[in-house]
Amino acid sequence: MSGSTFKPDPYIVARFYDRLQRSKEGRLKRTRLQVSTGLNWSIFTRYLDRLVELGLLEVEEEGKEIFIRSTPKGKEFYRSLLIRLEQLLGTDRNP
Repeated sequence: MSGSTFKPDPYIVARFYDRLQRSKEGRLKRTRLQVSTGLNWSIFTRYLDRLVELGLLEVEEEGKEIFIRSTPKGKEFYRSLLIRLEQLLGTDRNP
């Protein structure tokens, strides 16, 4: 997948991080994350692949289970994304 042909929606990217942040362990099984973001599998994997490619998310394998978690770079990116979205929408609240 080429980054130049795929233009991720920042609100969908924020959904990934929101769901991961709300999880007890800071990670979710891949399928659980897909369902909780409300994306079909094809779209979800495009986003996931891009976020992993950028070093914002990482994939962990434990036996037959596959988990997704945010990297430190991804956590900082999400914080910055929230600030920018709030500025765009005209709110004053900081995350």
